[in-house]
Amino acid sequence: MAIRTGNLIYAGDTPLACSITVEQTGPMRLTVRAGSYTMTGRAQVLDYRPVLHDRALRSGRAELVTMPARVCWPVLDDAGRIVAVEEAEYSAEAHDDLLDGGSAGFVPARTRVRVWENDVERASTHVLVADQAFDFDAADVPETWRGLLVKTVANVNTECVNVLMQSRFPGGDWPEPPQGWVVICPLIWEFTLEPGARQLPDVLVLTVKFGFPPGTEPEDWREQRGDGGGPVVLPVQVRALGRALQRARAAVPA
Repeated sequence: MAIRTGNLIYAGDTPLACSITVEQTGPMRLTVRAGSYTMTGRAQVLDYRPVLHDRALRSGRAELVTMPARVCWPVLDDAGRIVAVEEAEYSAEAHDDLLDGGSAGFVPARTRVRVWENDVERASTHVLVADQAFDFDAADVPETWRGLLVKTVANVNTECVNVLMQSRFPGGDWPEPPQGWVVICPLIWEFTLEPGARQLPDVLVLTVKFGFPPGTEPEDWREQRGDGGGPVVLPVQVRALGRALQRARAAVPA
């Protein structure tokens, strides 16, 4: 049956990644497929300056991040107005015609540095080693469910995690994790089962996409939207592409 997706979060240029997927394997069953979740830790990604960052690199509190070359181009409506800016990793075969024609802007490859605030909050990977299946029975009143990635306190330094499903009734609070478990992150967002339901509703699941939303630069990416709501195009980015955008407008046939 269908694989559940949604709640898209962009990774930007951080290590954030998730290969754990959730599949509906029956009318009232969700199966969480084995995979891994990599947290980012608390870090800043900055322009690399040897005098400022080499000491942190030597101590292991920072790492170099290579950002590949990218191409940005405007999407125009019939009147030649810019309605969005698309972005892709640069490929000579796919993009040189756009660049040569002046209808796209080029962002060259560059090296930046990722500096963690402290060792405790560095990026870490958590592994779900086996599939886990969950069957649901609709209660007599509406019941809301969610799924969390958790690990045991006793093994907090290990990579292995489990999935914890929780439920609550209207007006109730979410229960605390069982004693001995700590929450890593949400995996399955809230969904409500109506009384007597025989089919699961739409289920939104954590989905991580590498890079930034189309049309944005690291400097534009002030916060992760997490809702799949489309590109964030800020004035600074539009100004940076100003010449390419003007040429693209002029290229639209009259």
